[in-house]
Amino acid sequence: MPAPPSAPGPARHVLVLGGGVAGIECLLGLRDLLGAAVDLALLTDAEEFWYRPLAIGEPFGAGAATHHPIARIAADCGAAVLHGVAEAVDVGAHTVLTRDGERYVYDALVVAVGAVPHLPLGRAMMLDPRPAMLEGLLAEVDAGTTRRVAIVISDGPHWVLPAYELALLLAAHGRDRGMDELEITVVTAEAGPLDLLGPEPSQAVADRLRGAGVRLVCGATAELQEGRRIRVVCGAGHEPFDVDQVVALPELRAPAIDGLPAGPGGFLPVDAHGRVEGAPGVYAAGDCTARPVKQGGLSAQQADAVVEHLAFRAGALEDPQPYRPVLRGRLLTGDAPVYVRHELRSGAPPAEMAGHALWWPPAKIAGRWLAPYLQARDDGAAGLAHPPAHGRPIEVPLDAPQMPVPRHLELLGTEPPVRP
Repeated sequence: MPAPPSAPGPARHVLVLGGGVAGIECLLGLRDLLGAAVDLALLTDAEEFWYRPLAIGEPFGAGAATHHPIARIAADCGAAVLHGVAEAVDVGAHTVLTRDGERYVYDALVVAVGAVPHLPLGRAMMLDPRPAMLEGLLAEVDAGTTRRVAIVISDGPHWVLPAYELALLLAAHGRDRGMDELEITVVTAEAGPLDLLGPEPSQAVADRLRGAGVRLVCGATAELQEGRRIRVVCGAGHEPFDVDQVVALPELRAPAIDGLPAGPGGFLPVDAHGRVEGAPGVYAAGDCTARPVKQGGLSAQQADAVVEHLAFRAGALEDPQPYRPVLRGRLLTGDAPVYVRHELRSGAPPAEMAGHALWWPPAKIAGRWLAPYLQARDDGAAGLAHPPAHGRPIEVPLDAPQMPVPRHLELLGTEPPVRP
């Protein structure tokens, strides 16, 4: 593989914007690869890192979201926490201005501010993994005031799996309570459910949905008409139908930060190493970038590409790997979960689907540094379990040099993840 384009010298002071998946993965990775050679700071207005993929299952008894204090994570990484929200970046002066008027200097800036959800349809509930929204929907179903539910997936940059999880969990909820009259319809702009995985996995998901009694309307763009009930109009070739409640997957837009070259939707254009085009010294990772699929595991992989390029600049890594997206999803079904793994590249092998873990740790967000770190935290620093025979460690290149035990795992008294 050819060497990456030439880069400026080492970045001693790295400022990370955002305390979500990509931001935390950057902190963990940079401290691991660069140790004391880098000063880290995190600018965020969040007090906690909310691990939310399991939140959608919480009201159904199928998991629970976890919360981790940002200050504790930062301390494990030896990073300073700066409280605030970035408003503008002066690329030439290498400074960030916050809404409160504070100004911070950086050698390298990592923008990992996520994306902001917006409701795409009027008179719909926005699919929000926070338990309050889902508990409200369940209360309506249990009370009998909602018997027909439409779950709508519009076209756009997002991650659609939570919509299918909601459909399957809601169907299982109704089945367990003998609610024969509960009707669930998924309307999606996709040609088939999760069609980015390829035809066979998409058909498998469609079969599971239909087996659960969920109706599918594919290749459709929904519009809502007001009335006593909500009429869902899906366009030519599809009959309109009435429902009591509509749950819509949100549209995502990136937060506006003046001085950065944002494209449509406010998303930042980046190269394969996470460098923001037209903004020297600025990197970006996660949902705020112009990558079409917004998923936690992919956000972590984008952060890994940034980390490796910064390590390359510091002379700690000879061959920084570009972003090569591998989609890993764990679908909550109301029964045993389904694991999916698929490389998002031309000519990739077919997606894998199984009822057992296809990576290890088998986290919803399969981050190279984040997954073992959070498992160690959740296990009370009891150590990381080795993967079973059918589990696959989160991939590291086979020819990668053996790295020392990451600092955050040394602090917890744990073992590093097993290498392939």
